[in-house]
Amino acid sequence: MPVETTTEVGELSRVQDETGDRVPPANANRQAKIAATLGNRDGLTAGLVQPNDDTAVTLPAHSVPDGQEVLVQGAATNDGLVFVGDTEGQPVALRAAQGLRIPVTNTDQIAIRCPTADDKAAFILAGGDA
Repeated sequence: MPVETTTEVGELSRVQDETGDRVPPANANRQAKIAATLGNRDGLTAGLVQPNDDTAVTLPAHSVPDGQEVLVQGAATNDGLVFVGDTEGQPVALRAAQGLRIPVTNTDQIAIRCPTADDKAAFILAGGDA
C-alpha cells in the first residue's frame, strides 16, 4: 500500500485532545511555555543545611522553576533522622540517604530539623536561581 509523503499541511484550526474533543492547537507562546516547563534546565542548585539543637530552619531561598521539584535528603553520614515539613511542623522523617521530592515554588518553603548533633540535610534541584 503506497504512502503519500509529500502532502503539505495547511493551517490547523482544531486538533483532537486526549479525551477526543476538538480544541484549538497550541500557539507559539503556549508551545514556548510548555517547552520551558518541560525542557532541561541549565545547571543545578544544591546545598547542605545543618540546623542546631533540634530547631527547625528553612532551606536557603532559591526559586524553583515550573515543573521542577526539590529533592531533600538526609545526609549519608547522619546518625539520626531529619524531619521535613514547613515552618508549622516537620512530620516527615528521613533516614540517612533517604530522600523526598517536594513540589514548591521556592526552597524556603521547606523546613527541616535534626535532633541529632551534626546531622544535616542536603537539597538539590535542576535550574533555580543559584
